[in-house]
Amino acid sequence: MNRKNLYRSIVLLIGTVIIILHRQQLLIQPDFWFEDAWVFNDGRYSLLSFITPYSGYYHLIPRIIAYLTSSAAVYVWSCLLGSILILINMFSDRLKYSEFQKYCMVLSIAVVAKIPFLVAYFQWFLVVAAITLLLKTKPITAWQWVGDSLIVITTGLSSIFIIILLPFIFLYRRDLLFIAIVTAVIQATAVLFLPMGGYSADALRFVMTIPYRVIAEPLGITNYIWIANIIYIGLITMFLYFGRNIKEICLFVTIHFAFLLSALPRLSYKCFKPDVFNSGDRYYFIPILMLTWSLILIYPKFISLYKNIKIRSLYEINPNYSNTI
Repeated sequence: MNRKNLYRSIVLLIGTVIIILHRQQLLIQPDFWFEDAWVFNDGRYSLLSFITPYSGYYHLIPRIIAYLTSSAAVYVWSCLLGSILILINMFSDRLKYSEFQKYCMVLSIAVVAKIPFLVAYFQWFLVVAAITLLLKTKPITAWQWVGDSLIVITTGLSSIFIIILLPFIFLYRRDLLFIAIVTAVIQATAVLFLPMGGYSADALRFVMTIPYRVIAEPLGITNYIWIANIIYIGLITMFLYFGRNIKEICLFVTIHFAFLLSALPRLSYKCFKPDVFNSGDRYYFIPILMLTWSLILIYPKFISLYKNIKIRSLYEINPNYSNTI
């Protein structure tokens, strides 16, 4: 094993441990929770379940797992294995970032992903894989294109997020556009013509608590919400400024707001109350991750800025100073 693969293995191991620590109890004592029990496991005995939407859209991956097994342990460990595969995908050589940036992106997924090991919630990890497709270079082999297509198909038929991602696929991966459109139309048909379920959200409460859920909770400054507001506004402003030269940051910020807005009509107001710590965590997973990835991509800008300031200071002290870097 060469040094690069060794470091990648270590980072992957650390990321896996972090994901497990978020919900280790479910691995120790597997059981059916929420939709895994009364939607997917209870409806597993018929092939009709694959064309039966829940909450207004289709769930391909949860239905496949439910059809193959009735074991709660398999449900939980399937989610863990799928999560690990998402982390491994971040080490793709088609992602043209430094190794350090890839390490940070992998660990950020693990840290931010406080999502239970439920097949009903695995769609959020699939979204990460779909967003990663937007960052990759175009496939150069047929197998790479097949792999990319499978990610779009599984994401598209397991969640409504393909509808949100469709404009980005048009801009960044037109080779996958037809598949994305087909899956988006299937999900959109279910959304428009079948009962949605869920609740209506309080828009004002939602807008006012975004900094709380996105900044204050992750940083542990819940008693200083005014600081969280300043940090949030500062981050968005900074990302928009640097995004002029780094197109991925513009992409991340746009996805950040798109996913926040997409959660609005589907959540009850309880998900935004500060005293309900775990409510709706999954709805903030992608927005927080997008801000984190933006920071990871702009850190070289800060290093370059620091070096320029240092060199300029040395020239002011000693005009004969020559930069030998």
